Amino acid sequence: MTDTIKIDAFDRFMAVSHFDEEMAEAHTPTEDAIHNWIVDHQEDDELIAGILKHLDRTIKDAMAYCIRKASKSDYREGQGAMVDDATVFSWVKEYFTAEKVETKPVVGKMTTGSKKSTKQPTKKTPEKDEKQLDLFSDLSIEEGEF
Repeated sequence: MTDTIKIDAFDRFMAVSHFDEEMAEAHTPTEDAIHNWIVDHQEDDELIAGILKHLDRTIKDAMAYCIRKASKSDYREGQGAMVDDATVFSWVKEYFTAEKVETKPVVGKMTTGSKKSTKQPTKKTPEKDEKQLDLFSDLSIEEGEF
């Protein structure tokens, strides 16, 4: 890809600046980490050329691409996936440099524990046991006497 395009300092500046507007809006710490990685790797001519070629691609979509890759990968165990940083950032580079990328949204079902009962517990009044002594039965205290 970089054989035909000579990347210079201005290209690097434009590629990194391309994400300024996206990063000015509310974003996740993960999106921030991807942006910081791009800034730290702006000497990678292939990455910069890919960003400049595919200006319609965003950091948010790069994150979704990585999530999709993780959900389909061997890293998946049960209901989640754990992937090391180097692999994730290689997917970020792949997202920006590949000619075609899968852009379907990831659909999943998330369950959390069991549903708690909304039924209110009723207080049980103790039944009077004839064998149990009532220490206060002989006191004749009227309500409001104290």
